[in-house]
Amino acid sequence: MHRSEAQGSSKGAIFSLGKRLRKLKRFLTAEIWVTDGDTRRRRYQSYPEYLAHQKSKLSQIRNLDRKRRILMDALRKRLSAVTWIKSGMSVLCLGARQGGECEVFIEMGTFAVGIDLNPGVENRHVMAGDFHQLQFADASIDCVFTNCLEHAFEVSTVIDEVRRVLKPGGLFIAEIVLGSRDERGRDPGEHDSVWWDHSESVIDKIKQGGFNEIQRQEFGKPWAGIQVVCSSPITMKASSARDLIAVDGFAPLGA
Repeated sequence: MHRSEAQGSSKGAIFSLGKRLRKLKRFLTAEIWVTDGDTRRRRYQSYPEYLAHQKSKLSQIRNLDRKRRILMDALRKRLSAVTWIKSGMSVLCLGARQGGECEVFIEMGTFAVGIDLNPGVENRHVMAGDFHQLQFADASIDCVFTNCLEHAFEVSTVIDEVRRVLKPGGLFIAEIVLGSRDERGRDPGEHDSVWWDHSESVIDKIKQGGFNEIQRQEFGKPWAGIQVVCSSPITMKASSARDLIAVDGFAPLGA
């Protein structure tokens, strides 16, 4: 056998072994997931168990500062295309970890803070909080951003909380990781608590929560996903809504 043929045979064997291992992993982890249509939820014995699992992730992340810089560089480019973001807006970042997304919004002239189940110590930009039970007043925030819906215990509850704290006509910017059956998608990771076959199913949940999609863009860093920009429902009188639009400088689609 020629050397090139031997190398090709070896690569083929490694690929085949990797494929079998991935199938075995899916089989072994199947019992920890509950399937509901296009989505899967990780089995937890209780909500405190879910909280503890999610809080444990921070200590297991390597090269945290490098990953924060990569996120900031990529997000800075994407948000430059979201023309509804205005200087002076209030922005809440959900699941913000070390606060890289907050820093990017601050660069854009906004007042941005984040929440996370485990923000670590001496975090300037992120406070402790649970995005299923936000500690902020109704209709008090101009824009909510998140890139971690796959870490939710219940996605619909998070969407309800986002709608509650947003001002009428406010922005909801969600960056959604591609699912198992999306092109360029992936399977769930060790700390993902909910998963989907197609990211479009998550966008459908957001729309079912009363939001109107006004913009979307695909991206590849720091992971492959879709950024969808939505406006919250306007539930105030028409005259007040016009005043809001005039002050804040943005409006939902069709306003």
